[in-house]
Amino acid sequence: MRWALFVSLAAWVVCGGCGKYEPAPMAPKTPPQPAAAQAPAPKPQQPVAPQSGMTAGMQGIGTAIGMAPIETAVSGPMGVAPASPSSPPPSAPPPAVKADAGVGAKGRGYGPGIITTPVATYFRAKEQIAFRIQIPDAMRLYKATNGSAPKTHEEFMEKIIKENRIALPELPPGHRYRYYPEQEELMVEQPAP
Repeated sequence: MRWALFVSLAAWVVCGGCGKYEPAPMAPKTPPQPAAAQAPAPKPQQPVAPQSGMTAGMQGIGTAIGMAPIETAVSGPMGVAPASPSSPPPSAPPPAVKADAGVGAKGRGYGPGIITTPVATYFRAKEQIAFRIQIPDAMRLYKATNGSAPKTHEEFMEKIIKENRIALPELPPGHRYRYYPEQEELMVEQPAP
């Protein structure tokens, strides 16, 4: 009601009070009708699957602003299922562990004993020298000289391992050394299970 008075007053001011303005007739007041008589019954909506995370209120808001029902978003328009990839997804990279003492093939599985324990310790010590002393020193020297670590596996093997004459321990069958430039680490990739 206030809004209608405001519009009438604004129109009278714009017109300059000339008397030419006739306000629009207001709609007659009618007694309130029962809710069933005012609007047709809303279309029943399918319940939302519990795993979708949408509540009934969210679905109602989505419908009000013109969003497609969740079933359409999941199954595609008019029941057309989304295309499935024809090729299998790319396989995960093989599992890798940091190259450290104990990854070599020699010195494994001897068990404890008066002769076997010193033999296993000998091979383990050689691996520790290579992985914990020689490679880190060669990397520090390379970084100081070139300003950054090697950028590829091939560069690492050439500039760090070959030029510094580092003897990497022999690996078990199927295992291989791989340098990861983003981590600046030498890793041992294991065969996929």
